[in-house]
Amino acid sequence: MSREILSYDAFKAITGNYMDVYANCIAESFEDYKKINSFNLSLDTFADFEIRTRASIIHDRICGRIKDKFQDKPTIKAGKWNHIFGLNFDDKIFLRHKKFKRGGIISCFKTPQHKAFLKQGHIEGIPDKPVFIIGGYMPNDTFTELIGVYFSCWTANGVEWFVKVGEYVSEQGIIMFPQAENVELNKKKRTKLKQPQQDEKIVVNKS
Repeated sequence: MSREILSYDAFKAITGNYMDVYANCIAESFEDYKKINSFNLSLDTFADFEIRTRASIIHDRICGRIKDKFQDKPTIKAGKWNHIFGLNFDDKIFLRHKKFKRGGIISCFKTPQHKAFLKQGHIEGIPDKPVFIIGGYMPNDTFTELIGVYFSCWTANGVEWFVKVGEYVSEQGIIMFPQAENVELNKKKRTKLKQPQQDEKIVVNKS
C-alpha cells in the first residue's frame, strides 16, 4: 500500500478555502475553551483543569464546529473512522486534529494507530488512498493564548512539512498569527526523524 504524499502547495490546491474554515474552527474552539474556563474560575469552588482536560474540551469543541461547518459539503465527509475523528477530502486527504507542543511535537499517546498514521500506513476502517495530514493548534504554557494553527505531513522517513498558517477571523474578533511559514525538507538530504518524545524537538534540515 502506498499513499501519494502531497507537498504543502498541493495540499492547499485540493483543500482551497476550506482550510480557512478549518482553521477558524480551531481558533474559535480555543476561544470557547477560554470562555468555559473563565466561567469555571468565577465559581466559588473552581477546578484547576489538568492539561488533558483542557485539551479534551478544545478537541470536542473542534469536532462540533467541524461537523457543523462541513456537514453539507458534497465532496467532504466529517466524522469518525475507527474512533478517529477527521475530514475526508474526496479520498485525497484525510485530516485529523491534534494539539502541538513547541518544536512541532504532536501531543498525544503514541498508540499503534497513531504511529501508523504518522507513517502513512494502513488503519482499519480508513480508506488506503488519502494521504494523512495532521492539523491542530499550539497553546502557550498556560492555555491563555493561542500561538498558532498548524498543518503537518509525516511519513516513515520523518517530517515532510510543518506549516504555521496566517490570520483568521473568529466570532470574537480577529485572531492574528504570523504569516504562513512553509517548511519542507530537501528530499535528497532528508534527515530521518522519529516521532519526538516528551522533551525532544523536531529539527528540520533546511539545506
